[in-house]
Amino acid sequence: MMRRVKVNGLTASLGMKADPDQDQISVDGRSIPVPEKPRYILLHKPKGVLSTVSSPDRRPTVRSLINLPGRLYPVGRLDFTSEGLIIMTNDGSSLIY
Repeated sequence: MMRRVKVNGLTASLGMKADPDQDQISVDGRSIPVPEKPRYILLHKPKGVLSTVSSPDRRPTVRSLINLPGRLYPVGRLDFTSEGLIIMTNDGSSLIY
């Protein structure tokens, strides 16, 4: 039997518990990344800002208004010429398409 999973350097056994925020977990010698905690940001989008995370023509985007690391996505859209509340999140399960 292969012993592929380790927790804090020790081979994991059936029923063993691990907390990814506190324990070092690896599979086949590769560390499992710690999942990001969900973030939800309410942002007032001003006129003249795109409701997206990138722009090929360098117009300002809602992502450029938030000085935080990591990936954030807008939930919903507002027109370029509109202003109003938009939600930004890194929680992919809450995104609606």
